[in-house]
Amino acid sequence: MSKALLLLAPLFLPAQEPAVPTLGELMRRLRSPESDWLAHEEAVELIVAHHGAEGAKQAVRYALNRLESDEERWRKARERYLRHFEKSAPETLGAHLVKKADEEIARLRAEALTVSAREPLEKHHITEEVDPRLARLGDLLLVSPAAVLERDPDLAREQQELVFARDGLRDWWDVWRLAADGWIALDAAAARAGAGANKEPPPHPDPLQDEVDLEQEWLCLLATPMTERDRETLIANRDERVLILPEEYAGILVHNLIRIQLGLHAQRNDSKLCEAGRDHSKDMKELGFFAHESPVPDKKSPGDRAARFGTSAGAENIAWGMDTPRGAILAWWHSPGHHKNMLGGADRIGLGFFANFWTEMFG
Repeated sequence: MSKALLLLAPLFLPAQEPAVPTLGELMRRLRSPESDWLAHEEAVELIVAHHGAEGAKQAVRYALNRLESDEERWRKARERYLRHFEKSAPETLGAHLVKKADEEIARLRAEALTVSAREPLEKHHITEEVDPRLARLGDLLLVSPAAVLERDPDLAREQQELVFARDGLRDWWDVWRLAADGWIALDAAAARAGAGANKEPPPHPDPLQDEVDLEQEWLCLLATPMTERDRETLIANRDERVLILPEEYAGILVHNLIRIQLGLHAQRNDSKLCEAGRDHSKDMKELGFFAHESPVPDKKSPGDRAARFGTSAGAENIAWGMDTPRGAILAWWHSPGHHKNMLGGADRIGLGFFANFWTEMFG
C-alpha cells in the first residue's frame, strides 16, 4: 500500500458508537437542579432503553419522591399565599369604596326591593329596574381576585411563583408517567406491584391550581360587607357542602350572594330539602312531567315531598334545561313569581338537581 493510501486509511474506519451513559450518570441528570424537562425526558428514555426494569424502577421511585416533597412545599407556599390573599381582599374592597357608599347602598337596596314587591311584577321590571341596581351594588360590595392581585404586587408575585411551582410538579408527574410506562413495558407484574410503593398513582397536579382559584373566590366573597349571621350561614353551608351535590351547593351560593347584595339574610342550606328537591327533579325527568304537583301519591305537594325526607317546605321553584347552577338561579330571578320566592323570608333553602332538572325549595 502506498504512503498516500496509508495516510487516507483512518478516514475510512467505521465510526465509534457513543458510549451509553451509566445508570448512575443518568440518575444524576434527573437529580440535577440545572436539568429541564427535556433533559429529564431524555434521561428517562435512555434509562428505559439501556438499563432495563431496574433502571426504570429507580427513575419511578425518584420521580415519586420528588412529587411528594415538592407538593408538600407547594402546599405550604399555597397556605402562605392564601393568608396573604385573605388579608388583602378586604383592603382592596375598602380602597375602592366611594364616599357616602353606605348611603348609596341603602338607597339602591330599598329601590330594588320596592320594585321586586310590585304587584303585578313583570319581567321587564326586573331587567330594566332591578338588574341595574343589583349590578351597581355588585360594583360597591364585591371584589374580584383580579382586582386584589392588581392592587397588591407582592401578592401577584407570590401567585406567579405558585403557578411556576405547580408547573414544576406537572413536569415531575410527566417524568413519573414516562418512567412508569417504561417499567410496565419491561416488567408489567413488578411495575404494577411496586411503581407506587403499593399506593395509588399520584394525582395530576393541574387541579391544584383550580383549588387555589376556588379558595380565592371564597375569600373574596367573605370580604363582602355582611352581618355576622350571614357570614356564619355561608361558612356553615360550605362546611356541609359534602352532604349535597356540587351543583346544588354552587346554586345556593349564587342565590345567597344575590340576597346579601340586596341586604336580605342568607338562607341556611337544608340538606334534607336538597334531597327532596333532587327527588322531585328525578321524578319530573323520569316520569315525564314538569309541575309543582307530582303524580306520585305521597309526593303530591312540596310539603309532602319535604316531609318524606324529614323536613318541611313552603314555596318551591322548578326549572329544566339549564346546564349550570347559575343558569337555573338567573332563570328564576328573571321570572316574576320565582323572583318573589327567592327574596322571601324563609330561613332554609334546598336545591335539588337531576339531569338538567332543578327544584329549589324554601322552608
